[in-house]
Amino acid sequence: MTRLWLVVLLLPVLLTGCGNRDERIRHGIRAELEGILYDFDSYEPDTTVVDTLFEPPHVLSGIVELARQMNQPAHDIETYTETYTKARKRAALWNHPYRSAYAQNEYEEALARMEECRRRIDMCQAEIVEIMKEMYPLVNSARGDRRKPQGWVATQRFRCRTDSGDPALADYVFVFDRSARKCELAIPADEWNRICELLERLDGVDESTFMQKLEELDIAGELPPEQF
Repeated sequence: MTRLWLVVLLLPVLLTGCGNRDERIRHGIRAELEGILYDFDSYEPDTTVVDTLFEPPHVLSGIVELARQMNQPAHDIETYTETYTKARKRAALWNHPYRSAYAQNEYEEALARMEECRRRIDMCQAEIVEIMKEMYPLVNSARGDRRKPQGWVATQRFRCRTDSGDPALADYVFVFDRSARKCELAIPADEWNRICELLERLDGVDESTFMQKLEELDIAGELPPEQF
């Protein structure tokens, strides 16, 4: 009887200590967003959708970090490709049989700019390839057992309380561990969807095939020749 009363007395304490999963997730989301949003108090949660996560949260966090590292070289490739195209048009403009010394100089400068852009594009692509090679082991280890949940993924939508906030605030995704006490990752929903698409496309791709595809990778596409 004494043990029974002890359990009865401790039960409210135990329940309070464990807490509700969704409540812990809501608290975790609030803590994360207070460090992200400029005017956090102008927003309030609208809907929260919690799903089971089968990939290890810390692995997903590592994949996201590497994916973000590819953003800059990918952006640079776009910039250098545009510059290459403009330089080629400039070279074509000055490419005629009877070039003056000035025209010859302009032509050579355009060709030099094209060559430099091509070199920079190759460097950026090599950087992306190295990042992808580093990412593959993480992607491989993220292929979790669908029978063993690894954590929780919560998609949070907000509404603006005041005119000072952005009414078009994008949905955010928060990845929690199995206890729902630690947020491993906070990421805009569109970025999360791209990561999920990447994992889906690489699902079942063995390492040799993956490395072969990397060798064939040509992000900028085939550039027009430098000579006319």
